[in-house]
Amino acid sequence: MNELDMRRIKVGSTELNHIGFLEAVGAKRRPVFLSTGLGTLAEVELAVAALRRGGGNDLPITVLQCTSEYPAPPEEMNLRVLETYAKALQVPVGLSDHSTGGEASIAALALGASVIEKHFTLSRTMAGPDHSASLEPMELAQFVGGLRKVAAMLGDGIKRPTRSELRNMSGIRRSVAAARDLAEGTVLAAADMVCKRPGTGVLPADMSKLVGLRLNRAMAFDEPISWTDVQSVRQPG
Repeated sequence: MNELDMRRIKVGSTELNHIGFLEAVGAKRRPVFLSTGLGTLAEVELAVAALRRGGGNDLPITVLQCTSEYPAPPEEMNLRVLETYAKALQVPVGLSDHSTGGEASIAALALGASVIEKHFTLSRTMAGPDHSASLEPMELAQFVGGLRKVAAMLGDGIKRPTRSELRNMSGIRRSVAAARDLAEGTVLAAADMVCKRPGTGVLPADMSKLVGLRLNRAMAFDEPISWTDVQSVRQPG
């Protein structure tokens, strides 16, 4: 690590309980990605504490859920551990994905993963324990593209109309319209109004506010009613 001047350090699951090694890694003061295959939450907490003893409480650590089987069975992925880690450790979380396909990584993104690790090989026919659970070159490109698409889909969690929805809003939503031909000067009653597309007039939620107002022009059947089409009725005296 010293010779290569690595900007980030990945610690494999093999070293999860190697406390002295973890303290030495932390002392490098480089961002650490810690895989946690084979471990318990208590062991992961001890590992994080060891890294922090070496590198300080501000050492950037990302904890990766990992199942140390190649390929990992779907029922053993336990992706909800990501939520457990985020709550218990208060660190960024990710997935070291040894499963086949991309479903686990996509689900991990939805559960809050900020890092995805996926094994890569030139051919799954090569000898060794990891190749059968690895992606080949074309698959890797598709995998990364799919993850980036899903990451964009997740959004920021704030519910509001999107840019495209704003363009479509007037055509999709309803507004208050004339239920029949209405003469200029008509004092509006509920029976004079309906809610129809397009949404270019008064909002349906404000329909009751129109009751008792006078039309300042004639309105055709189905024509949207706007606030500029009405005025208050002058009280006598």
